[in-house]
Amino acid sequence: MTAIRIHISKPCGENWNAMTPVSDNRAHCAACEKTLVDFSRMSDTEIALWFAQNKGKICGRFSKDQLNRRIAVPAGRPVKKYWLNALWLLPLTWLAKPALAQTTPHVIIEKPARCVPVGGVQKQAQQTSTVVEKKLQGTVKDRSTGKAIANARVVLYDSTVILTIHTDAKGRFTLVIPAAKKGGALYVAVYSDGYEYAQHALSAEADSLHFRLEQETEIHMMGDVSYEPEK
Repeated sequence: MTAIRIHISKPCGENWNAMTPVSDNRAHCAACEKTLVDFSRMSDTEIALWFAQNKGKICGRFSKDQLNRRIAVPAGRPVKKYWLNALWLLPLTWLAKPALAQTTPHVIIEKPARCVPVGGVQKQAQQTSTVVEKKLQGTVKDRSTGKAIANARVVLYDSTVILTIHTDAKGRFTLVIPAAKKGGALYVAVYSDGYEYAQHALSAEADSLHFRLEQETEIHMMGDVSYEPEK
């Protein structure tokens, strides 16, 4: 079994929480016009397989303890040496958006249902049926203390950002989902300084969406990634 050792020689000082979500594990940095991959939530095996299966220029976000140490690669997955400077990355079907629910354990959805796209809502009124906007109420709180998190950034997106709002002083928000956004999957991401971000796929029947954010305890590093194989 071979292994890799990952390095970030020049860490970036940009704020991940201010970046624009692209998918469940990617975000776009407006400062440098790069798309970053968040490896901090991946296991060693997932990281090793990612680099074994992909070539390209990568900018990444890691927990500090994931860097500069040996990460084993499962047998049968040889890794060649690549030096990477982040500009873009190749998409992975096994890291696609359906994985959102697995990486967001602290979300409470009232009236939960199958994870299906949110579309227009049919409203009956005096023998007429009209597609209207859907409003989704939500809250953002500290998971440990239960206290509201004010001014948290809440982003509604599909393949692009649809709207961005912030929570009020009591941690509340209201998402107005446009009627035109029907027939496609929608996602909500929440960011607040000092907390781990959370993301979730919306279900059509959900009336509210409540996030409980974990306080950030790990030290993260971002920047252009290089890695080398080890025996």
